[in-house]
Amino acid sequence: MDVGGSWAYLNAQAAKGALSMDAAVFREPRRRMIAIDSPAGAGEMAGLEFGPQDRAIDVIFVHANGFNAQTYNTLLAPLAAGLRILA
Repeated sequence: MDVGGSWAYLNAQAAKGALSMDAAVFREPRRRMIAIDSPAGAGEMAGLEFGPQDRAIDVIFVHANGFNAQTYNTLLAPLAAGLRILA
């Protein structure tokens, strides 16, 4: 992914007012189970989905510190005003 291009896109969206950080637009994240199939066997991974469902996922937030995704609600919820995030 071209990070410079991504920031340019986000800055352009923010300039148009498309990325509002208005607290009124915050929504509770949706719980999601993601199927995993690997040589070790099949399973599921729990996740949270933030942001508008009518767009492709923009960000996959990986947190490898032992805390669950709900811990990052205060960080991810404001970004979800204009991005779809899977955590």
